[in-house]
Amino acid sequence: MTNQDLPKVIKLVSHVDERGAFIELLKKASLPKTQFGQLSITTIEPKQQKGNHYHKIRWEWFYIIEGDVEIELIKVTTKKRKKLSISSKNPSLISIPPYWNHILFNKSTHKATAVVYSSIEYMKNKPDVYYLDK
Repeated sequence: MTNQDLPKVIKLVSHVDERGAFIELLKKASLPKTQFGQLSITTIEPKQQKGNHYHKIRWEWFYIIEGDVEIELIKVTTKKRKKLSISSKNPSLISIPPYWNHILFNKSTHKATAVVYSSIEYMKNKPDVYYLDK
């Protein structure tokens, strides 16, 4: 397994002044060589979870714009586990490669909101979504 195959936290560059903040979210250098995929927003209600699936092709990047989220990651082929905490208070981008099951838990008392970039578009008839055996 190479470092490219591991989920990672990417520290973001923030430009802050008296007017507010400009945060550099996603750059071409952060993406695998691919065409543009899909940019989405997802919300998670307080104390709820989303995900609990993995992808065989798709890479995903998550940026929390509101709330505190814990991401539990499980490498499908080895069952290796990893937990990451991300928050809107500490701008970071989470990169998740294929074959990493991911579950997002909202630890906030209010709705959490995330911007999600996917390396391929979601297609209902071919979703590239798989579930771990129970």
